[in-house]
This record gives sequence, C-alpha cells and structure tokens, in this order.
Amino acid sequence: MAVGCGGFLLSVLCIVPPVLWLAKPETVEPSLEVLPAPSEPSDRSLLPPRPPDVRRPHRVTARIEEVRGVPGLRRGATCSFDVTRHPRPDGTFWCNAQVTCGGQLVYGGTGAGYFECTLYDQPERHVVGEDPGTTSEDGDAAMRLDTLREELTVRDDARGRLGELTLRARVTRVR
Repeated sequence: MAVGCGGFLLSVLCIVPPVLWLAKPETVEPSLEVLPAPSEPSDRSLLPPRPPDVRRPHRVTARIEEVRGVPGLRRGATCSFDVTRHPRPDGTFWCNAQVTCGGQLVYGGTGAGYFECTLYDQPERHVVGEDPGTTSEDGDAAMRLDTLREELTVRDDARGRLGELTLRARVTRVR
C-alpha cells in the first residue's frame, strides 16, 4: 500500500505538471485592434456638465405683482433685464443688472447696479443675489433677485432717482 500511495504521489507531483506544461497551447500576442470611438450618449444627462459661459448674460423676465412710488408703473407690467458677470481684481466676481420695468429703469444706472451674486447654468440658468443698500447708503436702489424662488424686489428711499419706491415682481423666465 505504501508503494501504491508513493507511486501515485510521485506521478502527481513529478509527471503530471511537465506533461500539462508541454501540452499547453502556444501563447498568442494580443492583436492591436482599433476600436471605433464611442458615440455620444443619447441621454444628455450622462454627459459631463459644461462649464458656465461667463460671456452670455442671464436674461431675466418678471411680472410686477406690487408697486408703489413709481408713477405710470402698474401691476402686471413686465420687467426685463440682463444679469452680467464682472470680474473683480481679487479673482472673484459680482453681477450687474439694469432692471427696467414698463420701460423705466428702477435699479442700476451709470456706474451702478452691481450686486453680490451666484450664477447657475446647470441644470437650468438661475441668479441669486442682493444689493441691500438704498441710494442713501450706496448710490442706487436696493435689489434682491432669486430666480430659483421666482422673486424680484426693488426698494429705495427718498434720495433715490425715482424717490421712495417699493416693487415686487414674480420671475417668469430666465434664459
């Protein structure tokens, strides 16, 4: 029995591995096949987001819901304006808007209309920002814009170009 087990162990350890090595197929170098470039996915959500286009302004349209202190301007009038991005020397940026409602400039003016802001381009274009100071404080009206919440408010004190005013509008479109 020892001879039988020893012979079996000897054949498994010494004879089988060389036989398997000699019987293995020859190694083939992999071919360098040129694959076609992947096509653009049909589902645009799979594409990486594009960087924001800082040259293209955010065009905002709003409809007045409440207005006081601006002669000739009524509820339902349309406000439309561009929000543009402007670099600062420290590498940050701020926004500028010349808010016109019913043909009247209610926020901004020459050298004015700058405010702290956040611009969104993906998945939709939006602007969130505010200039909290009225004319007595910084030379132009106070303005708050939040297109995510569809809100635009402009207010000013008696020193403003139009005098004391309050305007509240609902943002209807941003592109």
